Amino acid sequence: MMKAWSLLFFAFCLNAHAVEADQLQIQGREPLPLYEIGVGAASVFVPDYPGSNQSHVKTLPIPYAVYRGEILHSDREEGTRARFFHTDELEINLSGGGGFPTNSNENEARRGMPNLDWTLEVGPRVSIRLYKFESGAKLKLGLPIRSVFSTDFGRIDGRGFLFAPELRLELPDYPHEGWKIFVDAISNFADRRYSQYFYEVEPIYARVDRGAYQAHGGYFSSDIAVGAVIPIVKNRLQLVGFIGVSNYSGSSNASSPLMKSAVGNSEAIALIWTFVRSSRIAQEN
Repeated sequence: MMKAWSLLFFAFCLNAHAVEADQLQIQGREPLPLYEIGVGAASVFVPDYPGSNQSHVKTLPIPYAVYRGEILHSDREEGTRARFFHTDELEINLSGGGGFPTNSNENEARRGMPNLDWTLEVGPRVSIRLYKFESGAKLKLGLPIRSVFSTDFGRIDGRGFLFAPELRLELPDYPHEGWKIFVDAISNFADRRYSQYFYEVEPIYARVDRGAYQAHGGYFSSDIAVGAVIPIVKNRLQLVGFIGVSNYSGSSNASSPLMKSAVGNSEAIALIWTFVRSSRIAQEN
């Protein structure tokens, strides 16, 4: 599951964490522009699929855009999303994630099976602030449920649903002013269609070391993730880093012949350059 963090989510959401600083507005520091546009490059090391014992490095450009409007909004807490309702303690929004494709011929466990396409996740999310520390750190509970789709850019297929409750600890200006650190603990639950996409082996694809298998819905995995945003050139250049560990022990599909590792790790690093900042200032939200 961690690949969804370090892939499209990393490109689309984590970069928004890099520049938003609503707390800076409260403290009377530099006001924030309504929008920013930039570009970056990321290098990501991820398993070929959840539970794979093979991993690859992916390098990709990152289109970067932040908009601090009332409905469409980007900030360091939740990334880029559409907000339908928000207060200091509660927010309801639309959020998303996704993952890279996998060429099955490059993965021994899946050799001879259909390739895994790009995946896209989208759905509503409830975010509840549980506690705000005197230091400015926040503890939040996130409750997203997302529809999942796969695409090879020729067709789009539905792949079921994910429910991924998470606890997030946000540490602004730690350990140095301008830095942003976050820690996430996530449990993932999937319906049968989602699990089927990764773990089912139809009889036609069975072989001596890969028996036929019917996937099950239920508990999918648990994740721990730590991320950091480090300013290098003020308002222009930022370094974004991420590391995550996924545990598949106890998964409802632990007996699948495609479940090759009970633990998977992901790492990502990116440089993001902002070249346009609007002269119009965002209103405090």
